[in-house]
Amino acid sequence: MMTRILLVLALVLPSLAAAQENRLKPVRLQYDDERRMYLSYVPRNAGQLSGKRPLIVVLHGGGGTARQISRGTFRRFDQWADKYGFFVVHPNAIGKIWDTGGGYISNNLSPRRDDLGFLEHVIDQMSAKHPIDRTRVFATGISRGGHASFMLACRSNKVRAIAPVAMNLPSHLAGDCKRAKSIGLVLINGTQDPLVPYEGGRVTALGKPRDLVESADQTLAIFGRRNGCTGVAGQRRIDQVDDGTAIEHRTWRCSKAPLADFKVIGGGHTWPSERSVLPERIVGRVSKEIVATDQIVRFFLRFR
Repeated sequence: MMTRILLVLALVLPSLAAAQENRLKPVRLQYDDERRMYLSYVPRNAGQLSGKRPLIVVLHGGGGTARQISRGTFRRFDQWADKYGFFVVHPNAIGKIWDTGGGYISNNLSPRRDDLGFLEHVIDQMSAKHPIDRTRVFATGISRGGHASFMLACRSNKVRAIAPVAMNLPSHLAGDCKRAKSIGLVLINGTQDPLVPYEGGRVTALGKPRDLVESADQTLAIFGRRNGCTGVAGQRRIDQVDDGTAIEHRTWRCSKAPLADFKVIGGGHTWPSERSVLPERIVGRVSKEIVATDQIVRFFLRFR
């Protein structure tokens, strides 16, 4: 019986993944005199949905692509989209690197590009094509994609919550974030990240200096003040897998917007339970204690 079940799964799961891949459609456009592209995912039951639906913007890291992060997260955003009826968009950066408006990397890009405007345009275009609830647009991303999600949170009015992975608040955005409106945040960072220091400081990549970031605790404190948070509401430790990592999950009591974090003890510059494209000796451990994509979607779905 078990052999038969495994055989059925072996036949069905690839076909489901292929079906989702077929619904992940490239959209090409001209923006700011540049040819740009993003991948749009429409849920399977889109024609039967009532009312406007959420949109999740998923941002790849430096050196990555829209399709790479979709596959690296095992297309779980698409699976959740089918289950709960929301839309997903994976934008592509020019040259695989986001211009976040400031900081070491962006200031050394030539030519510069308006990626904030591009991402806002993508959100507007998706909203024009599909029944998007403009009050429930969210952004997540890893590394440089997490940096870009902070840019959206602090320099745009398009998103309601963000979920940066392997990225603290970039220091060049700290002033904007302190002054910006309240916005939901769930932070997922590894304490042994060899690229983005958990305690703050200079980001490095392959031994080369990059942008400055605040510490994880400073990041949470800045958003906590914005969100009217008065203290920790809940805290639990997750350590169910023998993978050299554990997770401390905290939530806060907030009056304006929710705040939470997953502190990945022993985790590296990685997306928990993601397929890492770089070896452990470069990026550190991938934690299996949580499926980060699932936690991110659950956080976003709290917003009504």
